[in-house]
Amino acid sequence: MQGSQGNPLTITTQNRVIAIKTNGEANINAQYAQITANTSTGILVSPNQTNNNIDLDSTTITAEVGIVNTGELQRLDIDSTSKVGATANGGINGQAIVNGQSVLNGQSYETTGTANRIGVLNNEGTIEGDRYGVVNSGVDKKSRIDNLTNANTGTIKVTGAGATAIYNGNDLNQNGSGLDYIVKITNKGRIEGIANGIANLGQIDTIDNDSGITGNKAIYMADTGAILGTLDNDGQIVGTTVAIENDGTITTITNKGIIQGATTAIDNDGSITTLSLHRNSQLTSNSTGSLIDNDGTITTLENNSNLNGANIIIDNVYGLKETYLTGENLMSKVKYKIFK
Repeated sequence: MQGSQGNPLTITTQNRVIAIKTNGEANINAQYAQITANTSTGILVSPNQTNNNIDLDSTTITAEVGIVNTGELQRLDIDSTSKVGATANGGINGQAIVNGQSVLNGQSYETTGTANRIGVLNNEGTIEGDRYGVVNSGVDKKSRIDNLTNANTGTIKVTGAGATAIYNGNDLNQNGSGLDYIVKITNKGRIEGIANGIANLGQIDTIDNDSGITGNKAIYMADTGAILGTLDNDGQIVGTTVAIENDGTITTITNKGIIQGATTAIDNDGSITTLSLHRNSQLTSNSTGSLIDNDGTITTLENNSNLNGANIIIDNVYGLKETYLTGENLMSKVKYKIFK
């Protein structure tokens, strides 16, 4: 479907009517389009539908839920001049993109296969929701995104109180379907949360941040058995309270950029196998307290960074097993509080 610059194709539904719904294999290529679905969704990929693709070019979607995938999307591409937006209706929905179960107009939609899946979600434009930007969450079935890429022109953001930009769920009803799963998040643009930039209740293999992730807790790992394999930061992770809060399990955090929290940079109540702070990287906090508040387990801390004159790098290192402090003039800047 195609309009033209200055004369876009317009699709506007009545209340509670889905604008576009696939019932078979479909390739949706929208150019210069405006899709509006009041109290419903702009595009719904129906359950158990495979080999679907969505390509938005100079297109705007405005709905209660922007795009819902309950089947399989090979690719979802949003170009730099496109926007997927969602407005909550009485506190309900307000998710820009949902991969997984969604309730629309009182009806629940979820895959009848083994999993909801998006192969590639590539955002070069704007994904904006009142409550959520991107949601990967099934209830009866597992949801999976292989590659979620936010390009250097891309923004994934939320506007409402308590809102989260990227949400990855858990095995909500504990039926054995498994944790919702994102293989890789690559961020070269902006991920802007209110409560959380990224909230992980399930499993994420890799977060690769080259730009900015923000939120009250910029990255939040819940105590739901959440797993994160690798967090590689070359950009900025900034929390208005805490940059990274870990109540789950993280294998490796590698910081080559800035991790900044008003209260503390990293608050660990879970498990971190390796925390590696590279030369010229920064952990910063606005408070006089710790840069790392550890009440969990950090197996190995490798520090080659400038501690920015901090008196305390770690508060409560009960679970810290190995510490390597290297570099110039670091030991004079480090003071430990150890409570056992």
